[in-house]
Amino acid sequence: MATIEDRGDFQYRVKIRRKGVSRTRTFETYKEAEEWALRMEGKIVGRDYVDDRRTRDTSLETALLWYLDHIAPIDRTTGKRKCRSQHIKN
Repeated sequence: MATIEDRGDFQYRVKIRRKGVSRTRTFETYKEAEEWALRMEGKIVGRDYVDDRRTRDTSLETALLWYLDHIAPIDRTTGKRKCRSQHIKN
């Protein structure tokens, strides 16, 4: 069950902790807070939840370097792309 706190005029903070996942968000109405909490809890408990913390912390450079190391060697069409992105490794 999510916790919804009244934080003053037009502020409701939702705290969710399920299966090792912790999410917090603030809303202007109680109804919005309640709806978001129900959707997020459903996603976390079900199979729809995707933890995006790793994605947010990954830079474009890191993603491109990973692509060049893991995907480029097995993709025949990557040769052209590799030439364009070569300056990243320098």
